[in-house]
Amino acid sequence: MVVDCVEPDGYTFPLILSACAKDWRFSTGIQVMGLALKWGFGDDVFVLNSVIHLYGECGEVDKARKVFDKMSKRNLVSWTCLICGYAKSEKAEK
Repeated sequence: MVVDCVEPDGYTFPLILSACAKDWRFSTGIQVMGLALKWGFGDDVFVLNSVIHLYGECGEVDKARKVFDKMSKRNLVSWTCLICGYAKSEKAEK
């Protein structure tokens, strides 16, 4: 997209992060997260929800919790992503 001068937006990053989570491409997801931060989407609830989902799916639930705790705005998806991450990592009691 960038090569073709198409700027990513708040919809682009969540979709790419979700694809990374589904394919267990954790390192690629981390790189995409870095790009999202660089492009100014560090406070976007949809991007951050996707980051939580990526961490949870890839077994990094403690990192997911850190992102969750730092969010200025949370929604139902934020909570669901975190809870699913805990459940998947067999830490459902948290």
